[in-house]
Amino acid sequence: MRNLIASASPRDLPQVLDERKRIPCDQYFRKYDFEGPAYRNIRNFFLEHEEYDGYLVIAPDDLIVTKKDYEILLADILAHDYPVISGICNINLSNLKDTFAASTFPNLEYCQFGYLKEENLSDGIMKVEWAGYPFTWIRRDVVEKISFTGRPGGRLENEGCSFDLQFAMEIQKLGIPQYIDCRVRMLHLWGAGMEDILKVGMRESFDQLMLAGIVSQHLVL
Repeated sequence: MRNLIASASPRDLPQVLDERKRIPCDQYFRKYDFEGPAYRNIRNFFLEHEEYDGYLVIAPDDLIVTKKDYEILLADILAHDYPVISGICNINLSNLKDTFAASTFPNLEYCQFGYLKEENLSDGIMKVEWAGYPFTWIRRDVVEKISFTGRPGGRLENEGCSFDLQFAMEIQKLGIPQYIDCRVRMLHLWGAGMEDILKVGMRESFDQLMLAGIVSQHLVL
């Protein structure tokens, strides 16, 4: 089985990329695109490359994922063939730093999540109704059924927004369960003064490399 880790990535954060380089799995970055086109590109790339017969793994580019996180979730899917499984992460680094981006009882239609807190977590795997793409493993047959579009909104016409929410709504309607492994705890770099850093990243230097023909806009590690 061959899997692909993919990121819609407008930023280049060394603390994220340093860890990602240690993960022994193919990785695909859709660089510097709006969210809607980026996710559609990722879906198409995965489905067009039939050698990826296992899982598409969605990894936000501001989420620190370690090799150990990868190994735990890989063991989970090898043992139990979950259709969708993720780790967990904080929502931000400020007012919701102790709150996790997952919920067992959200009102998805009205964006009311009921975020999980420490006391809600199990010692291992638990079923949820929504998770905010915290290193989310999606089995190939599920990817084929999901649109990877967003809810109405976004910065471009028809771009969409809240892609993790739309994903949760679509698999819920199809009766496809999703799970989180509470042992896989990752750091989400958002809030507490990080916004300006995350918005800028290292785009300017990357653009110079693209102009020089040294790297392409679509990266596979």
